[in-house]
Amino acid sequence: FFFVDSTYMEDNVQHVIFGFGSLVNKRSRETTAKSSPAVGIRVKSIGYVRSWNFRSPTGFTALGLRPCANEVEECATINGVAFLAGEDLASLDDREAGYDRILVPASSVTVLPAFRDESNAEQALRSLLLSLQEKTTWQLWAYVPTHPHLADADHPICQSYLDTVLEGCLFHCGGDEFADELVRTTADWSRFFLDDTPLSRRPWLNRPHYKMIDGLLEAHTTHTLFAHRKHAEEYATAYLQFIRGMWGVPNRNPHFVGREAELTKVADQLLGDRQSGAHQGIIQLEAVGIGGVGKTQLATEFCHRMYGHVFALILWLRAESPDLIAEDFRRLAVDVGIDVIDRTSEAINHDIKSRLYNAKCQWLVVFDNLESAAVVQDYLPQGHGDMSRGHVLITCRRAFLDWRDRSVSLDCFDPWESLQLLRKAAGDSADLDRDDAGPRLALRLGHLPLALAMAANYMRQCDVSCQEYIDLLNDTNQRLLLHARPLGHSYPLTVQYSLCLTLDRIEVANPLARRVLSCLAFVAPDTIPKDLVRHLVGALAERPAPPPPPPPTACPGAGLQGPAGA
Repeated sequence: FFFVDSTYMEDNVQHVIFGFGSLVNKRSRETTAKSSPAVGIRVKSIGYVRSWNFRSPTGFTALGLRPCANEVEECATINGVAFLAGEDLASLDDREAGYDRILVPASSVTVLPAFRDESNAEQALRSLLLSLQEKTTWQLWAYVPTHPHLADADHPICQSYLDTVLEGCLFHCGGDEFADELVRTTADWSRFFLDDTPLSRRPWLNRPHYKMIDGLLEAHTTHTLFAHRKHAEEYATAYLQFIRGMWGVPNRNPHFVGREAELTKVADQLLGDRQSGAHQGIIQLEAVGIGGVGKTQLATEFCHRMYGHVFALILWLRAESPDLIAEDFRRLAVDVGIDVIDRTSEAINHDIKSRLYNAKCQWLVVFDNLESAAVVQDYLPQGHGDMSRGHVLITCRRAFLDWRDRSVSLDCFDPWESLQLLRKAAGDSADLDRDDAGPRLALRLGHLPLALAMAANYMRQCDVSCQEYIDLLNDTNQRLLLHARPLGHSYPLTVQYSLCLTLDRIEVANPLARRVLSCLAFVAPDTIPKDLVRHLVGALAERPAPPPPPPPTACPGAGLQGPAGA
């Protein structure tokens, strides 16, 4: 091995990265290496072993490599993925700050069998890897911690990071055997382990694959120390006295597309001034746009991309009303071990703000769908001190006067982004390219992300083509024009059209479900109790369905064509 400068490049040589930790996860990898194909590989006898030995600047211990300590480790293998760095090499070096990049000998590499049907790009990469034994056409690089340290009470192994690694093994690389090999061949597992996932005592809500992952760790408990992990409530509470982890953030949208310019602008405005030293105190930024344009999805994607290597703490608050924010603060207090019994909201807020003030890490608070700017300061610590660590991201439908110099405006998708979303979310059966149905539908829906997502979901769930959906949309358009008033004022008509189609489908499939939804329309959308839904189902099932309303009369000359004239 030898260490190199991160700018090292050589003509006619393609640079390939060996990912053996979070980089095995496709979503994690693509935050830096966009759409880069990857192939499973195994390296052996390279003088290093995979280890829990890298201290992230955000306060947890991640996977790294360390020199072998004995003959057994000298024979150890390390499995992972190989992917082309391309133009992202410098960005990958920045992402892996605190690591040195080393060259892996070609003779140590074994290309693993394909895990599933591979794309053309993956097949090309596999051919390139196999050709390495004949001639050097590329170089394989791995990242080794510059200053390795094992996990301890202040830098535990975190569940969210481990989930990212093992989900990549299970679903993006080689499946169960690949994940099992990673667990077995990783050294220096620690008892210092923190379940930092939101609402961790209910893992089925936020860790969809927790049974598979925990079962895998438990199967090797003498190696992983699964049975002796110090993630009991008292340890988590002690660790979280400074509050770390990602709390309340929605699950990542697997169909997220585009918005790269906006994400870059959010990162630059939230982090750029801090890095340059031009701004002290809490940095605030608002993402502004009409309903359905994707503000919440943008903020969600930003949180998932930034958590771990930029922010050690992210709090997500529902900000439609002060009552909802207060409720979220109370739930957060319970989850970090603060006693809330017989305590006022003001006292709870004081405790949370105190912990934010003393947080020894970079943190981000998201106020989603904020309606009143006045409430923000009530839930943030005041003063300076360590406030250089604080950041606030606000999503809202209108720009607040005080913050207009620190805002990112979101518009509807451009045609390419619209088509990418439809392709990703609707499935192959949508037949988007036939007679340019996809572009026509996108134009018809005004390129509004929410309307496009609803249309794609309908096409996938109901197995209809894009042209069939356009035809249904035309019928719905005429029916909506017969109503004396619009169905709502918060979203454009394109969303109402898509919603009507979905409700019509539910009405046909299950009339009772449609009646239940009509009742739930009067309830706040978040955290609806299951008991309420069960009660509604039981009560409505015992009552006969009301007669349908008489058909409305069309206004003379009524008619509306969509933007595409479809």
